[in-house]
Amino acid sequence: MPSTTKDQRKGSKPPKHWTQNVQDSAVSRAVDGRLHFALKGGAENGQFVYISDIKHDKIIIRSGKLHVDEIILEINGTKVAGFTLWDIHTLLRDFRDQLLHLKTVKAALRRAWVIARLIMQ
Repeated sequence: MPSTTKDQRKGSKPPKHWTQNVQDSAVSRAVDGRLHFALKGGAENGQFVYISDIKHDKIIIRSGKLHVDEIILEINGTKVAGFTLWDIHTLLRDFRDQLLHLKTVKAALRRAWVIARLIMQ
């Protein structure tokens, strides 16, 4: 008979892999040309770029959801791990007339470290 762990006997499930928590969203610029979310972090600070503020009354989210402290993984298919904050702002300006498709993941201290190791390989 195969051995089972204490958790398996209780019927608990193994934890989800971080990639199962990636969120897809689409954001349009408002009439004033702004996105109405703020970013912080960046490679120059030894961090991933993350969403630091959202103006919920002004942002135009076409699909999905955005949350404060989420790490930005991709913008319109461009992987942005290792980008500086300046790089991200330049990329966002390049996509000025396009719908922005963002891939984000909720930040957690341990998860961010694991993500960094996997993405930067």
